[in-house]
Amino acid sequence: SQTKGPQTTNTHIYTMVKFGKNVEQRRKESSKTDYALAYFHYADFKKLLRVIVEAQESGLPSEATVKRKLSIRPFFATVTEDLSKLEAKRWLQTKHKDSRVLAGKMPLLKARLLKTYFFFLLKRETKRLNAFVEKKATELNEKRLELDRWRRSDAYNERQFVDELEKLKAQHFRLVRFSTFNRTAMYKILKKYDKLTGECTKEKYM
Repeated sequence: SQTKGPQTTNTHIYTMVKFGKNVEQRRKESSKTDYALAYFHYADFKKLLRVIVEAQESGLPSEATVKRKLSIRPFFATVTEDLSKLEAKRWLQTKHKDSRVLAGKMPLLKARLLKTYFFFLLKRETKRLNAFVEKKATELNEKRLELDRWRRSDAYNERQFVDELEKLKAQHFRLVRFSTFNRTAMYKILKKYDKLTGECTKEKYM
């Protein structure tokens, strides 16, 4: 039988909270490595979604409201500049003149602009994650080549080689898990976005 609306919503919220804690746990477990700061900013995107929902319901959140809810988080350090640039781009496309945009100030924010900001950040986050994974993959490949050269050299020691090879395999699987986990995080945040906005974006961005 089909699940009722309220039950689906409650389960969905519980799942999102649980996954958010999972992200933070992964960060803590990686605290002594460069993986710690590399994970998808799941909690920040959830925060932005709350502001988008408020904009849909109230219409026009002010600059003060956005600053109070977003600017205190490091991830949104350039929110004022980013939103002004996005609005200026729309202004150039539509010829809808707004002196506040030209003055570099944040205009009154409609949900449309905040949604554009959401995907602007998602694109930037995707590039950052891809760059991190590519960097790690390059490092692992260089390590593999180094082991291969060592295996062919006079200094080769089979026991040490096996140990180093196992370490390399572990690092490889860690990178695979990291990449898969972050893809899941992006999928979940897009799923939440679609649920709260009534749009359908998962298939487009995943």
